[in-house]
Amino acid sequence: MNSVGYVPIAAEVNGTERVIGFGRLRQNGTLPGTVEVTRLAGQIAPRNATRHLIGGLPALSEAERAELLNANAGLEEALLAPVLVR
Repeated sequence: MNSVGYVPIAAEVNGTERVIGFGRLRQNGTLPGTVEVTRLAGQIAPRNATRHLIGGLPALSEAERAELLNANAGLEEALLAPVLVR
């Protein structure tokens, strides 16, 4: 099986494991057996992604929110969501 998909990227933010963004990967192989996972370059997602935070951010202090957003800003090759600019 050869498939490309999205994967959550997690990091510890003030002692709590949080999803800070998403990345792309390719999976080659099948289970049971050997599966090879390869990280792919970031791009704008062609489908199944949104810039909206469904349900909003969790109840965070300003310091936690800033740390979470800074962790996201530091991601390399992150999956991006399409947006319209007016």
